[in-house]
Amino acid sequence: MKFLQRTEVQQFKIENAVKLEGLGEKNIIPLEKLCEKYEKVDLNERKRELFLNGVRLTFKKPDGLYQVWCEKCFVGLGVINNELLKRDVIVKED
Repeated sequence: MKFLQRTEVQQFKIENAVKLEGLGEKNIIPLEKLCEKYEKVDLNERKRELFLNGVRLTFKKPDGLYQVWCEKCFVGLGVINNELLKRDVIVKED
């Protein structure tokens, strides 16, 4: 084999690709849009601070990947394992 080209990754297809020269604001997909398939968990401000500092929080939800939100702001992604939520990907920490 001399050549291998990936034509699709999840919802992204090569026919929708944009060359770097044509890349602009209109082509950028927000991370929260990419994560729509994951269920949301909402945190209050205190739990958000704990979450960002690496504290595992109790959530009675099935194991898996979740969007983490606080006051209508996307915080990032978290993983629930054995009813404990831990941080995975953080978007911003302000």
